Order: sequence, then C-alpha cells, then structure tokens
Amino acid sequence: MAKCGLGWINKQHGSLAWGAVLVLVGPLLSPVGGPLIQAQETRQRSAPTLYVNPRAGSDRNFGSESSPYKTITRALQSVQPNGTIILAPGTYSQNSGEIFPLILDRAVKLQGNVKERGRNVNLEGSGVFLSPTTAAQQVTLVATAVAEITGITLINSHPRGYGLWIESASPEVNSNTFSKNPSAAIAIVGDSRPQIGNNSITGSDGSGIWVNGTAQPQIRDNLVAESDYGISIADRALVHLESNQLKGNRIGTLAAGQSRAVLRGNVIENSREAGVMAVAAAQLDLGTAADPGGNIFRNNQGFDLQNRSQSPIASAGNQLSGRTDGKISLATADTESRTNTPPRTANPPLNELDFRQVETRPANPPASPLAQTAPPFPPAQPQP
Repeated sequence: MAKCGLGWINKQHGSLAWGAVLVLVGPLLSPVGGPLIQAQETRQRSAPTLYVNPRAGSDRNFGSESSPYKTITRALQSVQPNGTIILAPGTYSQNSGEIFPLILDRAVKLQGNVKERGRNVNLEGSGVFLSPTTAAQQVTLVATAVAEITGITLINSHPRGYGLWIESASPEVNSNTFSKNPSAAIAIVGDSRPQIGNNSITGSDGSGIWVNGTAQPQIRDNLVAESDYGISIADRALVHLESNQLKGNRIGTLAAGQSRAVLRGNVIENSREAGVMAVAAAQLDLGTAADPGGNIFRNNQGFDLQNRSQSPIASAGNQLSGRTDGKISLATADTESRTNTPPRTANPPLNELDFRQVETRPANPPASPLAQTAPPFPPAQPQP
C-alpha cells in the first residue's frame, strides 16, 4: 500500500507541487500583496465620493470624509468615472496648492455649497489652456467631458481670464456664482451641448456667457448682470435662452455671425445700449403667434430690440416698453405679424466701426466681441 501510495504521489508530483506552492505562498503574500490592493480598489469602487478641504486636508490623505485631500488637483487624479468630489468651505487657489487650469476630463461631479450658489467655496486662479478651437486661453476650470459643476464660486482675476471653459462637452452647470471674470464667466465652444441653469453671473468686462462654434447650450434661470455683454452668441451656435434675468448689461443679448437664438420668458432690463441686438447673418426668434415669446423688456436705454442683421427679428407675445430699430416683425399671440422698421437714429448707440468689423472680418479677428468667431477678447498667450 505504501509503494502504491508513494507511486501515486510520484506520479502526481507535478500537480501536488503546484498545489503546495499555492497553499504556502498565498497566505504569505496576503498581508502585504495582492489581496490588500484588491480590497482597497473594491472600497474605492463602492465609495466613489472624494472629499477636499483646503484648510484641514492633506494630499497624503485618503480623500475620505475623515481624511480629506487638500486640493482639487489631487482629487481629480484619483476620482473614478461617475464619482463625486465634495468641496469643503474655503479658498482653492495657487496658495493652497492648486495647479490651474483644473480640467474635468471624465464624468465626475464637482460639488460645493449648492444651496447658496457656492458661497464660501471659492475657486480662484488661472492657467493656460490650449484650446483646440481658439488657441491659448487663461482659464480657471475646463470641462471637456460630461461632468456636473454645482455650488462653486469661480473667480479669475487675470486680465483676460475665463471662469469656466467648456470645450466640445456637455456638462451640467448649476447653482454656481461667477464673479470678476474679465473675458467671460462661461465660454462655450466647439460642439458643446451644456445645460447652464440657476447661476449668478456678474461683473465681466467682456461677456457673462460667450457661445461660439457649433455649440447648442440650454441656458435657463440664470442671473447675468453688470457685464459688457450679458450673453454673446457667435459663429454657427444655436442657443435656447429661457427664464433668464439679464440686468444692467451694456447689451443684454448679442447675436452675431450665422448664429441663431430662441428667447422665451426672459427679463431684459436696464441695458445701457440695447436689450437684444442682432448683427451680420444672425437670426433671432422672440416668439410667434403660436408660440409667444413672453419676454419682458424694461428700462433699456437706446432700444429694446435693435436689428442690424440680414433677417427680420420675429417677435410675438413680448412686453416691449422701449424703442425698436431695424426690421422687427412684431405681433401678438393672436394677430398677424407686421414689420416695423423705424428710421435709424443719427448716432446709434453701438459704434459703427464695430458693426463694420463684423461684416468685413480680417484674417486676424479684431478685439470686438461682435466678430463672428473671435472671443470677447483676443486669445490670451501663455505667460512666461
């Protein structure tokens, strides 16, 4: 029996040897090897939320609620697709360790103080982003993927700075505050399809929101105030503006190039030159008899509607309190349209040179935001 057993053992030596290795080596590696790493990966997959605190965190921490990272830069390196990054109150800047621009290049949610539109959650800084559509730009935050940005205050103090740059992406941008972003608070370029809602946008020297390329954003329920251009639309963009408040801008909404815009239920007031203006080949829809616009114009200096484009502006079911200029097809919800073309004033509010630049764009676009494809300011160059 022993020989028989020994013979069986010898015959099966290869299999038993491998079995022995697996039995002996496996437990020895368990405390420091593969199983521990697998356990960590499992915890990350089951808990995709990371936490950041610029005051109490450290980038050597684990990114958990009790052990938060210090910087968004570190969190973006670790976050899993479809994960969430929760931001504690504080200022996220170069001084706290951030490297700008911050880039959302995957499906993640960046969340701060949603209830108060980013109060005390300040993202402040600028860095060079090489946009494939408009060259180098000074930007705080870039979105190139389907992300969600909510509850943050974005500030870019660079003379040609942009708060949020959306490059051929479709993020949701909700309940944020944009303050003191000189070129534009939000730039939407390329083939973007973002949802922009319930944001407070103030104090831009250029545009509150600038839309270019073939972008098709949905812009709803935002306050856009005290900027040169509240919302400027250029190139071949198609924009839907609904239930926004455009207050105290030089021009509430400007459409240029071959852009198209649909306006429904907006309040446009206290504009210093015009509430809504169209130039070049832009087309505006402010309502029809079957689909009234419901836009309210109040206390706009110059004009409520000013049309210098090649096509009449369709307007029905709006409350106009001021003058109109150019070809405006005015109607109520239950009457036929009629074209109202009052004579131009001797000195129109908009500089005529700006208008000519739209029609005869040179090879290098001018600084005017009326240019069909140029951003509100010339592209910023990398700083030494």
